[in-house]
Amino acid sequence: MYELSLKLIVIALLISIAVLVSFTDISVRKIPNIYVSLIGTVGIASIFTGLFNISSGMHIAGLVAGSLIFMVPYLLNQGIGAGDVKFLAAAGLVLGFENILTTILLMGASIVIFILGMVIVRRNFKETMKMHIPLGPFISIGFVASLLASNI
Repeated sequence: MYELSLKLIVIALLISIAVLVSFTDISVRKIPNIYVSLIGTVGIASIFTGLFNISSGMHIAGLVAGSLIFMVPYLLNQGIGAGDVKFLAAAGLVLGFENILTTILLMGASIVIFILGMVIVRRNFKETMKMHIPLGPFISIGFVASLLASNI
C-alpha cells in the first residue's frame, strides 16, 4: 500500500512539473533547468529504489534515446532548444527505453494534429509552417500519457 501511495505522489509530481514546463515554454519559450533537474532527480531516484519496476539499464537507455532524438536538430540549429533536449532526456530517464519511444510517438502525433489544426484555422500552409512552435507542451503530452498508460 505504501509503495502504491508513493508511486501516485511521484506521478502527480511529474505531471505537475510537465504542466509547469508547458506553460513556461509557451509563455517565455524556455524550459527552466530546475524543472528538468527535478524530473531527472526522480529518474535517478527510481533507478536506486526500483519504484517504477524498470531495470537500471532500461532507465539509462531511455535517457540516451531521449537525448539523441533531438540532438542532431539541436546541433544543426533547426528550431530545437537545449531545454527540449534536456526535458526529453530526463523524461527518458524516468520512463525507460520502451516508454520513451511511446512518448516520442505521442509527441509527434500531437504536433501533427496541432499543425493540421493551425492549417485549417489559418488556411495558409506556408504561413503555418513558418511558425516557431514551443515543443515543451508536446513533449509533456507524450510524457504524461506514457506515465499514465504504462505499467510503471
